[in-house]
Amino acid sequence: MSRVACRLLRAAAVAFAGLMAAGAWAGPAWVILEDKKPDGPPELIRIVKEQKGDGTKGKVLLQEADGKSQEVEESRILARIPAYPEGGAKVDRQEAVRTISLLLEAKSKAPALEKVLQEQVEQWKSLIDKLPNAEDPEALTQAEEGFARAVAQAMPQPHDPMASYTMEQLGSQISALEKLKKEFSSRSGEIQQLIDPWEIEARFLKEGKRKFEGRWLSPEEWERERGAREGAAREAFLKTIHPPDVSPALIGQGTVLATLAAGAAGLFFGISFLFHGVLEMMRRRAWWKGTAWLASGLLVVGLIGRATGLLLAIPEPWEPDPRGHDKNVENLLWNTVGQKQPFPREIQIADEDLNSWWAQKLHPRPLSVLEILVVGVESWRVQFFDGGLRLERVGKLLGRPLVLRHMMSLRRTEKGEEVYRVEGSLGKMPLPPAVVLRSWGEWMEDVAKLSDFFHAPKGTRLERLEKGVAVFSAP
Repeated sequence: MSRVACRLLRAAAVAFAGLMAAGAWAGPAWVILEDKKPDGPPELIRIVKEQKGDGTKGKVLLQEADGKSQEVEESRILARIPAYPEGGAKVDRQEAVRTISLLLEAKSKAPALEKVLQEQVEQWKSLIDKLPNAEDPEALTQAEEGFARAVAQAMPQPHDPMASYTMEQLGSQISALEKLKKEFSSRSGEIQQLIDPWEIEARFLKEGKRKFEGRWLSPEEWERERGAREGAAREAFLKTIHPPDVSPALIGQGTVLATLAAGAAGLFFGISFLFHGVLEMMRRRAWWKGTAWLASGLLVVGLIGRATGLLLAIPEPWEPDPRGHDKNVENLLWNTVGQKQPFPREIQIADEDLNSWWAQKLHPRPLSVLEILVVGVESWRVQFFDGGLRLERVGKLLGRPLVLRHMMSLRRTEKGEEVYRVEGSLGKMPLPPAVVLRSWGEWMEDVAKLSDFFHAPKGTRLERLEKGVAVFSAP
């Protein structure tokens, strides 16, 4: 390197050193040292601190980034150039322009260091592109737009004080903004304001607090507050929602008319047989014919009386289970309908819980004006046992309770539990299969409506029946 170039570099170093306070300077910088050999290449080192040597005139102590220190002759320092700002250090546009000028001058005077100095030039140019220029409105607008795009990319959604975030979400967002702060070091203050609410959230989470409607509470306070709010919302929801009305008919009008017609016909024939028997015995003295007619009439009337007695008889009651509570079913209703949570993959329903809820919420739809001779439904009751269930529906006929019962038995197949047999009785009288299947099918239609009301997914099936419990599985 020529002596003239060395003098120019030393002049630049002296100009930079003029910015020192009391001959000392602290901060990252690049220092170009003249080689000890006259024709040797200059040396470039990165320092973090420079101060005067201890009692040695004309020497300075250079502390490097890796902790090493070296004392050199001040006359060997050809140039001092500020290092690229890191860690959010602020720098203005004028400082960046001056630094680029120093780098370009040093590059032209020290060809051996051209490559590393050019890398520094490119870094500072990139920094200038991100710094607004008050003298150039168009450049200022472009810089603002670039900054806004970078912020939107680093933080797609602004901080929502009402939302709850996980520690992973907070860490990812803080890391992205910290990276942005390094990229736009001149606007680190603005970026830090964006970081602050995320850091506050992370600090509270580390302290074990939880957010409730924008307020940070201790776990105990959070549980109390959530329980109170959820309880109030649950009660309000349950007051406004009503399950679908079920079929009002225990025995349809057609069946009632057919039964009345059959009974009337039977009574008519029975009385006729009795009348003919009396005539045969009193007028014609035909004792054997009269006896036959009387016996037939008594048999018919007796059968009708017996059938009527069995129909109106009240079967043996089931033993009640005091553990039943409609709140258990209401909890399922609140979770699936009120809070829109997915239906559980497996759910167990106790028969007495279901009976208790039916007693409170089951409402048959009103009868039409044409449904006059109908036995209406007043209540449902079910009982589960291993491999089957009993169903009881109660209505009223001439002021007396009329009890219709079904018993369903299941059998295990490769596809799961399937219906094996359904039996039925009205009062204490067994019903024919056709009547049993028809009334059972009507009840299953009502059960399907209630299943839809609970948002049960399609494909939900009965998995098994146990004593007092039905287990359902959802796909």
